[in-house]
Amino acid sequence: MSVVKACAAVDLSRSAWYRVPQDKLERDKEVIDALQELVMRKPRWGFYLCYKRLRLDGHKWNHKRVYRIYRELGLNIRKRLRRDCQAGILFQWKYRIVPTLYGLWIS
Repeated sequence: MSVVKACAAVDLSRSAWYRVPQDKLERDKEVIDALQELVMRKPRWGFYLCYKRLRLDGHKWNHKRVYRIYRELGLNIRKRLRRDCQAGILFQWKYRIVPTLYGLWIS
């Protein structure tokens, strides 16, 4: 049986038949090393700052690929909570802002 017929029988493309599978870790090693080095220097930077820095350094990796690796490494940082919310104190406005026909009016 030919490769064309065999691939058609199992609904597989011929390019997939000839492609040598690569290890994910081996393929993404460059991105992993660059991200870990960047996070070591700037631990409070989120994904977009890290991605922009990598682009400025000359790496042409796709943002979707970098984000997938960023998440797999567990580099997501939690958002900081506002201090007034942590203490249970709500901010109260000193003035009342009232919408009017001509714009906003402060009373």
